[in-house]
Amino acid sequence: MTSTSIDKRERERGNILPAMLVLLGALTLLALGTTQSSLLELMMSSNELYRLRAFAAAEAGIAAAQAALASTAAARLPDARTRIPIPGMSDDNYDFTVRDGGEDARFFELSDGQRRARHFTIAATGRSLRSAQARVERGVRAIQDASGTLLSIESEFWLRKDVD
Repeated sequence: MTSTSIDKRERERGNILPAMLVLLGALTLLALGTTQSSLLELMMSSNELYRLRAFAAAEAGIAAAQAALASTAAARLPDARTRIPIPGMSDDNYDFTVRDGGEDARFFELSDGQRRARHFTIAATGRSLRSAQARVERGVRAIQDASGTLLSIESEFWLRKDVD
């Protein structure tokens, strides 16, 4: 072997180390970026879960208000302004209000005076973790006979409002 080929080999020795360090650094940055992206997606999906739980809590508030309205026979308006916890879900709760929309004269005319209908609007707010909130409004009609006995409660409209 000649001395020039030995010198060339000695000069090339160790050049792989800096190249591998640069490659390792690039792979580390790629792994950190992927981890950060995965954590962000996990947080977004859990926030969506809490929004859905808040919506379910608001729906439970609507159901509770309709049951309270049926049990009071529309004589007095039920109201739950305090937060009511959902059984089995200690972090979720709801509250509701019921507004009287008045008597439906058109329904009275159609039923030959035998039945009456009164409109109510129920608004419920459900809450869950991470300050997730959902507000739901539902219009209902309470139908009574001539003596004032409640015959049925019918849903008229449904509206979802996210308050997040």
